[in-house]
Amino acid sequence: MINWLNQRYDTSFTENNIQSIKDFLLIWNLFEGKFFETSFSIDKLERILKNTDIDINCFLPYLEYFKNRYVNQEDNTINERFRFLHFRRNNREDFVTEVLLNNKDIPIYIETNTQYEIVLAISIIVYRFRNNLFHGIKNIQHVAQQEENFVTANGFLRTIIETIEDN
Repeated sequence: MINWLNQRYDTSFTENNIQSIKDFLLIWNLFEGKFFETSFSIDKLERILKNTDIDINCFLPYLEYFKNRYVNQEDNTINERFRFLHFRRNNREDFVTEVLLNNKDIPIYIETNTQYEIVLAISIIVYRFRNNLFHGIKNIQHVAQQEENFVTANGFLRTIIETIEDN
């Protein structure tokens, strides 16, 4: 499959690229099926998270990753990459922006955001990865360059699944 994709569509997929995408597809399917009856909803996730004991320390590496990816560190503004998440009208883009920009100092950041808000914002970003991948918004030539995003999203999904299940 990799050879066919690379030759036919001028991509540069590797086994690792493909594996991280396969893992993402499987773990998203599990997440959506287990908690959302196969139809993910930001509102439903918010209700679940409000009633979940969250150890925010488990989620801080993911927050840091996405802040580094989408926030200009020099002036604490959203960067150009963020628009490529292709938020839809009801995807709470302003909320995610607010959470990402809240503060550069993580201890202060945690004090000014509820823990569920941080996890919800990260979840929405991962949901955008899912929609962009499933609905062909991502140019296939660029998907191979997204390995780190999918590896990070997979770790986040494992963590949120364990957090919800263990409550």
